[in-house]
Amino acid sequence: MNSSSIKIWLKTNQGNKVTTTYLKSVLSLLGGSIVLVITFGLTYFVVWLASSGFLSVYELFFGTKLKLGSNYLLIITSIFIAMLFVQYLKMDSWSWGRYSQEDYDVDPRLRSDAEQLMPSVKILIHSGNTAKAVADVLVTGPRLLLGSVLCLKEISQAKSIEIDKCGEALALLHARIDSVSYEEFCAAGFGELLQQLKGIEGVSFLKSGMYLSDELRNEFNNL
Repeated sequence: MNSSSIKIWLKTNQGNKVTTTYLKSVLSLLGGSIVLVITFGLTYFVVWLASSGFLSVYELFFGTKLKLGSNYLLIITSIFIAMLFVQYLKMDSWSWGRYSQEDYDVDPRLRSDAEQLMPSVKILIHSGNTAKAVADVLVTGPRLLLGSVLCLKEISQAKSIEIDKCGEALALLHARIDSVSYEEFCAAGFGELLQQLKGIEGVSFLKSGMYLSDELRNEFNNL
């Protein structure tokens, strides 16, 4: 197959990816900002309630009033929001939405009686999953904001793709039904393109070599 058709496809694909990723970045930034403002407001309200309760108890026991200015509440809330970013960075991205399916060792009769008295007992039985779900919700803001930064990185990688060289490299992969070894690929003068090709969906990398997925091969056949 002529590499010129692949080069045209690659240029079109590059433009579409840059545009789509720009849009994702903007939406993530806007969505993350909105969610983070809401999270900040709710956190401030919870901190205010907790501080009011603490000050009331303190006054009840010691007979003196303590004053906690709004600046302190803002500082505590800001520290909590910063901890959410730290928590997100520490979380494994593969763990999102994955919750334990472990069967908890609870007598079915006891579980049935408890659920009749208190339907929310399922939350207590699956306390680990409940805590993880709450953590996932709380870090939604940081996740979206930092995701917009990752989108900008993807845009930079997409723009760095050398259309002419990568088109010829893809033509080589398309010409082979089996995988192309890294030694052969580098010997053809395409060794410097390995990192760029990793950003193209449909180029698969194995331990022994690389090949095109069936979807991408069929797409090239239809050019």
